[in-house]
Amino acid sequence: MIIIIFIALICNCYGQIGQTICSDFYESECFQSGYCYWDDFQCNPQPCHLVTEQNACRTGGALQIGCKPVSYTPPQFVASCYSSAYTKQKIYLYRFISDLSPEDRFQTSVTIEQPSVEAMEKLYKLDLLSSSNFELNNILDSYLNQAPILIGEYSHPYYLERAIYESLQNVRDDLKIIKSERSDTMIKILELIDIYYQRLNTYSEKYSTFYNFVNFNHIHFKYLGFSFQNLIELSWTTYPENGFFSLTVIYPQIFGIQSAVSPIFMIRTTNQINLQYTMKWAITTTDFVQLRRIDLVSMNLYDAEYLPNCISGYCTVSVYGPGNYLFVTPTIPDNCSGITDLTLCILAKCNIVSNACV
Repeated sequence: MIIIIFIALICNCYGQIGQTICSDFYESECFQSGYCYWDDFQCNPQPCHLVTEQNACRTGGALQIGCKPVSYTPPQFVASCYSSAYTKQKIYLYRFISDLSPEDRFQTSVTIEQPSVEAMEKLYKLDLLSSSNFELNNILDSYLNQAPILIGEYSHPYYLERAIYESLQNVRDDLKIIKSERSDTMIKILELIDIYYQRLNTYSEKYSTFYNFVNFNHIHFKYLGFSFQNLIELSWTTYPENGFFSLTVIYPQIFGIQSAVSPIFMIRTTNQINLQYTMKWAITTTDFVQLRRIDLVSMNLYDAEYLPNCISGYCTVSVYGPGNYLFVTPTIPDNCSGITDLTLCILAKCNIVSNACV
């Protein structure tokens, strides 16, 4: 009889995991729940992709109405949930797991000396994913101060790539920062991307790597072009001098941009050489589309001075020099009050009031 009662108690406790609504938690319980967060006043439900306790998204769970558990998650990502408004997890919402050693996890500050290989190696052990926005900015400042070493032969590109995608993930998932704070951090992330491509100039003539919501491509002008995942082709016939063409592909949804029908194509050329090239994008929508520029600090979109020719499943446009471009459906708004996807509302650093974005 005692054994039966003990088993029953275990089953009852297990059944309660993920079922308590967030507003019933005190602060310490809120942090430990795996599906709630504390906003200085009360405990609130996490956005689905930030949930780590999948029971909360299952039948009987506290978030069962708004979230569903991801059935399979690749090992490099955190197992989480996805919004019931979606049919599956969006590629831009997966969360990387830190590959730091256990003793380095949650280490978010260190004393950094003058630029040196030893100081660079200390930077590599800092946990950007768990950093507050204040700590993240300090870490990025340290990376920028180490630029002379980071562009040198002792720096491997992977560690810069990791710092970039982890910083972007941190900014995407920080529920407390406002737009101006995101802008301040983005300035530093963009500077780090520039340092990264300087490193690639001496690392390889042809290089690409993929990290879901941000991907990197770097190629010498002499190759006269390349394609990215059958999504976009970039080509040129001549070049005024030797140099490199760099393409960073970023999913605009991580910034809450609703109108986008393509990734952001962040294009850089060595010394801002005014290279003339052609972009050929494979159309992914039946809607009318336009090419827009985007300011990756303010996240404002502007009409591009180039008009694409969209026919037979492709949009082709001739472009000069560096720039940040994306294709959008111009009738879809990106201001807070016009965002209908509540996940994008959160990523745009807007607020949700009465189930509407404001």
